[in-house]
Amino acid sequence: MIIDFQGVSKRFKQGHQSIEVLKNLNLKVDREQTLAIVGESGSGKTTLLSIMAGLEVPSEGYCQILGKEFTKLNENEITEFRGKNMGIVFQSYYLVPYLTALENVLLPLEIIGQKSDEQLAMDLLAKVQLEHRYHHFFHELSGGEAQRVALARALIHRPSLILADEPSGNLDEKTGLQVMDLLFELIDSSKSTLILVTHNRSLANRCQRVVELKQGQLVDIK
Repeated sequence: MIIDFQGVSKRFKQGHQSIEVLKNLNLKVDREQTLAIVGESGSGKTTLLSIMAGLEVPSEGYCQILGKEFTKLNENEITEFRGKNMGIVFQSYYLVPYLTALENVLLPLEIIGQKSDEQLAMDLLAKVQLEHRYHHFFHELSGGEAQRVALARALIHRPSLILADEPSGNLDEKTGLQVMDLLFELIDSSKSTLILVTHNRSLANRCQRVVELKQGQLVDIK
């Protein structure tokens, strides 16, 4: 099992009010499983993904990922664990603008102190059809190209878990489908576990399992 969440709640202060986004939520995810999380805007999908990534702390509950209980780790330990075990793909790419596509892909290896592997980075960029863009900067890439660089970057360190938050949300329909095709191909070949947050039900149905976040809890719908 790669994820085991039990009784997870998350509350935010809004003025004098406390807004509970997640309510006693439970989730178990097996290794190499692909899971889509769907739900209405504001339902807490991104909050849940952020807790999985260790970017948010739950108000209550037990959160175990790859055998580590996140709530017992300090910030440095979480950062190190995330860097070694997770790849994250955001809707807005988050490429470093002064680095080339190749340098962006290599960045996770540098962050976790692994030896740079330029050949692997070039191979990944070739897999996402960007062998002609190795030395281009962010401002020289289209949205679809930037997201494909982000996919390659998320996989360079062979993570066990990929977290993807609306990765095609900023792209037109055709480009979005191409990017998602590549994501599923890469996940299949790398044997990583995928957690995909999306509002697109047809895209969600490409995952082995689909859950809906509703009123702070998860309901299996596939």
